[in-house]
Amino acid sequence: MRPVNSRYVLIGAAFAVCVALLAVLSVAQYNRAFDRVLPITVLADRSGLLMEPGSPVKLRGVEVGSVAEVTSDGTGARLAVELDPAQAERIPAQVTANLVPATVFGAKYVELRPGPDTGEHIAAGAVLNRARVTVELDHTFDHVMDTLRGVPPSKLNAALTSVSGSLRGNGDRIRALIADTDGYLRAFNPNLPELESRLPQVTAVAEHYRDVTDDLTATASNLGGTGSTLVEQKRAFAGFLLSLTELGNGTGEFLDDNGPPLVSALDELQPTAGLLRRYSPVVPCFFGGMVHNGDLIRAVTGGPEFGGTHPNTHVTVSMLPGIPAYEYPQNLPKTGVDTGPDCHGLPEVRGIPPYVNYDTGANPYRGTDESPRLNPDLLAVYLFGPLSPLGGGR
Repeated sequence: MRPVNSRYVLIGAAFAVCVALLAVLSVAQYNRAFDRVLPITVLADRSGLLMEPGSPVKLRGVEVGSVAEVTSDGTGARLAVELDPAQAERIPAQVTANLVPATVFGAKYVELRPGPDTGEHIAAGAVLNRARVTVELDHTFDHVMDTLRGVPPSKLNAALTSVSGSLRGNGDRIRALIADTDGYLRAFNPNLPELESRLPQVTAVAEHYRDVTDDLTATASNLGGTGSTLVEQKRAFAGFLLSLTELGNGTGEFLDDNGPPLVSALDELQPTAGLLRRYSPVVPCFFGGMVHNGDLIRAVTGGPEFGGTHPNTHVTVSMLPGIPAYEYPQNLPKTGVDTGPDCHGLPEVRGIPPYVNYDTGANPYRGTDESPRLNPDLLAVYLFGPLSPLGGGR
């Protein structure tokens, strides 16, 4: 026998160790032992069929992780989920999970649905409670079988015969109904995000209704009492309605007889009403000024009991030069002058208000005439009495 070379033995052993190490590394790589993951937990009432480790986890159709383990804690299913840390930064903290199948008979995957954006992303160790699981065919068949077991065959046959008879000959109408429903759903689907955003507001509305429930109940009770009163006093109520009918008939006859004059009167009053409406802002100013002036007068002449300083009024009368008489045609009156509403500082005027020339044809502030003037009519009255022809007598 030839002696065994120890060198070849060592090389063979090293090769076997390398092969075993590569196999272990391949298995570990397949099990994602070297991947950096962010672990979270999803809790559901059940995991359903075909939910196995390795099932994808998706957000808006993009795979963001996978299911690492599916276990049961006695009250429901517990799914250990491993998220890709790079994708986890784009997943909001307020997120929910659904266990849905890709097809009717396909394997399930975890669908993440984002909630309100709070600016925070999901963290390691997060627990998503109450994950919703889609209804599966086996559960549907179980419910159908339970229903069929509880229904007598004769009644089931009669019901199916009735359904068959109602569907026979109505294929076109059913097709049109399905097409209309499809069109309605296609038009409604774009509004689902807005509907979803408005649903939280329903809670606030429900709370408002809850707060006023007692008042609504009391109102309903009062309406019941009102209804009972109307029933008890139905004769009087019928008489009231009859008198109201007579009033309406009389009013109708009156309007028929006097309708044109009323319309004419309203037409005639329209310019006056328009003028009053335009100058209506001056009315509060005027009455406010009257009240303020009354307070000022009472403060002076009202006596001590009204907070005044003097119990009476002292008036000083003096003679002032008169203004020139009206002259033609300079002082002819003008109509239709439109200056617009203006309170001029009322109700409390501060200082002396500025003089406003309203251009009515007369100017009382054009100055005084201190030169002596002779009034022949007044002189004739003084000299010959009121019956003098020169004084305007008869």
